[in-house]
Amino acid sequence: MESEITGERFILNAAKCFVSAFLGDIAKNLKVQGPTVLAGKTLSGLAWRAEWIKSLFNGKEPSVTKQTATIANKKVFFDNKKIRETLNYEFVPVAKSIADAAKSFNMENKITNFIPFNFNMAGLKHIIFDLDNTLWDFSGNSKRILAEIFEKFNLREAGIPDFDNFHQQYKFRNEYLWNQYALGNVSKDEVRLNRFYDAFNDFGINNYVLANEAADHYIYHTRRQTDLLPNTLNLLNHLKQKYQLHIITNGFDEVQYFKLENTGLKNYFHTVTTAEAANALKPNIRIFEYALNAINAEAAQCMYIGDSPEVDGHGALNAGMQFVWLNTEGRENKFNFRQIADLGELITVLEVEIIFCSDMHFLK
Repeated sequence: MESEITGERFILNAAKCFVSAFLGDIAKNLKVQGPTVLAGKTLSGLAWRAEWIKSLFNGKEPSVTKQTATIANKKVFFDNKKIRETLNYEFVPVAKSIADAAKSFNMENKITNFIPFNFNMAGLKHIIFDLDNTLWDFSGNSKRILAEIFEKFNLREAGIPDFDNFHQQYKFRNEYLWNQYALGNVSKDEVRLNRFYDAFNDFGINNYVLANEAADHYIYHTRRQTDLLPNTLNLLNHLKQKYQLHIITNGFDEVQYFKLENTGLKNYFHTVTTAEAANALKPNIRIFEYALNAINAEAAQCMYIGDSPEVDGHGALNAGMQFVWLNTEGRENKFNFRQIADLGELITVLEVEIIFCSDMHFLK
């Protein structure tokens, strides 16, 4: 970087931050216990003296010295205004830097803190994925198109106070109708239309034409969204070298196949089983049995990855498969399922499981 500025001194710091807050943020992001005791002058004085005496016996440098104890009890404030205004520059916030560094550290140290899942790795040949909110970012893609609908059809003027209210009510109606579809009480077309009509009607908008136009817009545009969950492609590229990959999804045929084609995911999977093809929705065991027949595999040879403990977890386990819950939101693990917070973790889980199982076999 070239500059004509000479003979100036600048303070390079991102923000004013107390050490206690700084260490607290680090602990929070590393998910460990943060500092809880304030070491004032008295406690610091005892600490550096104790460290000095200990160093006389063990010959090691003291971890706390008189100088560090003194500095720790001083408050010194720095101002970066000069360099920000001179260079028109903004520093990365300290909190973001801590979060990014902690995320990298956590990923690099997964093996160190790993607790074996005790999978049956010896017979594992097939890894099966749910699609929506496991690989394809259904929540983000859907919300984006619903926001378009809210603006395109002037729903605020029609009587819906704001998008958040509409979004929540739509999700409620959509989930209810999907449950009814699973019970055989409504058709596919009724789900598509009535999730909008019922959501609109909840706000006093009784308009089938509007609901039908919104439904058409949603179906057409949502499946064309391409956002995937983080690490999706890295994981699939890694796994396809060792396992056959498959999909089991509750979505409609034409929508799910279009998503797979449009996102470039299709070529990763040997088979795709939809609820329509199986004439059954997860967690019904029939859709898993249908998939096993298409794969030509035993349930014990399969591992299923999904984001719903109730729909994916119970369904896969009842079918005899192994199951890993993708819990990206940190929800309570009521069923004590094996879980990961990010798809990238699955690579580490499987590799360490292989090592762990090999070690156990050797010890036998």
